[in-house]
Amino acid sequence: MASKRPRSDSPEASSSRPRCKLTEPDPPPPVPYEDSIFSVQTDVSESTRTANLAAMLDRIDRYTTSAERPHDEILQVSLRNFLELLPPDGCAELLKDIDSKPGDEGLYEAFSNLYTGLRSRMMSRSKPPSITPSPKPKRGDNAEALSAKPISRDQKFKTALLARDGYKCAVTGHFDQGRYEELGLDSPDLNPTDTQGAHIIPFSYGFWSSSQSPPPDIATAWQVLYRCFPALRRLRFNWEDIDNLENGITMAEWIHSRFGQFRLAFKATEVPDQYDVEIFGPIGNAYRNMIHDRITFTNHDPAKDHKLPSPIILECHYILAKILNASGMAEAFDHDFDRWEAVKESVHSLREDGKTDIGSLLGLSFLCDDIAR
Repeated sequence: MASKRPRSDSPEASSSRPRCKLTEPDPPPPVPYEDSIFSVQTDVSESTRTANLAAMLDRIDRYTTSAERPHDEILQVSLRNFLELLPPDGCAELLKDIDSKPGDEGLYEAFSNLYTGLRSRMMSRSKPPSITPSPKPKRGDNAEALSAKPISRDQKFKTALLARDGYKCAVTGHFDQGRYEELGLDSPDLNPTDTQGAHIIPFSYGFWSSSQSPPPDIATAWQVLYRCFPALRRLRFNWEDIDNLENGITMAEWIHSRFGQFRLAFKATEVPDQYDVEIFGPIGNAYRNMIHDRITFTNHDPAKDHKLPSPIILECHYILAKILNASGMAEAFDHDFDRWEAVKESVHSLREDGKTDIGSLLGLSFLCDDIAR
């Protein structure tokens, strides 16, 4: 019997053919392309791409670390992981970007932009981070076209997700406690839970405090995201789509926390909408036993044809989870965040004798500028 072919838009279908040779026409991008590095160089042979990658990895290996640069100790492993694990078109864009920056300072600039533009924005638990400005001025002009005003949290997002996902956490299968209370029923579930509507691309990518145009930080964050994952641009996914159901999953609060910190991600299988659940970092046995090894996203709402989580967006999250955990960037950010929280606490408890080390506090505040601003 002939094996079933994966559907053409699934991650497994794309992985079954050379991913760097896109044969289907790309839809028009949501922002202009002129003079940008977002489009893949189709006139470069595969052997040339391989040689360019090898040369860049050699340059990274020869990088000289400096104690004066924050997180410099993980630069080499981080850049290697980005170049080796990103989709081929994203790798091509990153290669071009790094190649435009000479010397060790150029490597650090590329690393710093990735660190703040991707991870700090996606994992921010405080105010949005600052981001290294792009060296290409027209990128900033293009990013301004992303939006005119921020989105606001919409309860309809979680309500629709709950209905689509059967009022259960998609990862543990535990029923939503609030739904039982709403129906006036006693819970037959031994482990009812409080659920949340989790965004795959975080809500922070569509929210800022002003009602005006997006600030440079968030505009650059989208630039970095599109550069690493051009498929998101071809999907025409932008700030306006943050609350789309294809960007959401119903999760228990503690699962949502792990997912948002890239300690849990979904790896596509050969079956459409079916994923293996991968855990990164330590987790207690009691929590691990509640997590299903494999899940299948299904629309449980007979009244509406809800969209399921996008395989393209989920693949973006999964690749980032692999990169951040393999490179040590996840641990670095957690460390900085904890130190910054301690700084904020210290500001409220200055010593009355005037002996508080203000210099150290100020120094750390600048070190953690990507978290604080």
